[in-house]
Amino acid sequence: MEIVGEGRLKKVIWDRWFSVGALLDYLDKYMNLKYVTTMKMHQNRIEEMRDIPVSEFRMMADGRQVAFKTTDLRNYEGKAKLIVIRFEEDEEEKYYGYLTNDWTSTEETLIDEYDHRWRIEYLFKEIEFLGFGKLPSTELNQATMSLGTKLIACNILSSLRKDIGGEFASRELKGILKEFLREQTFVKAKGRTVHVTFYGHRHEDILRPLFSNLNQRLQEKGVDERVPWLGYRNLEFHFK
Repeated sequence: MEIVGEGRLKKVIWDRWFSVGALLDYLDKYMNLKYVTTMKMHQNRIEEMRDIPVSEFRMMADGRQVAFKTTDLRNYEGKAKLIVIRFEEDEEEKYYGYLTNDWTSTEETLIDEYDHRWRIEYLFKEIEFLGFGKLPSTELNQATMSLGTKLIACNILSSLRKDIGGEFASRELKGILKEFLREQTFVKAKGRTVHVTFYGHRHEDILRPLFSNLNQRLQEKGVDERVPWLGYRNLEFHFK
């Protein structure tokens, strides 16, 4: 609370190792905080989930089924909300659950919030690859410039990964860089245009639609297609 400031922290999200009744009760009763955590999958909890009638489950967009019930926790005063996910894997019915004291948000919202926790840890792993923890100098200007360019690189790679989609949508940035960008190219400036030509790129079928008529598409979106750090020249990509 000293770090984030009084009144600014509204909800905590963490792994099942912290699903301790006394701790959750303290957050709920004394700190007035909402929490979302995963359930420790002991056999009695699995049986509790299986006892929920199938008719009470509803289908989510990703094909899994969701329901909820109130549940008791050791050293917890009152009732907690147990969100139950039901799905099939290898023709076997499986369950897992989330514990929360947030009775206002939808189950889908709470699940998505918990998923964001993993995305944050995933980001930490990716920025480590980009060298965010290795500053080139103790000089403020050099450090700021280094962090700024690395942040731009992170956003560009993330955007490319999203545009590529498909099986590559969940690939690490290191994999995207290796798979798509570490290819030899022929670069030549001609007038106010810098031409970048890929020869026999293994993913030409994926990249060609993304980079064809790029300047025209940027203009149509009201974006200046000139690149400031290339002397305000245009970039054109070619595949041969």
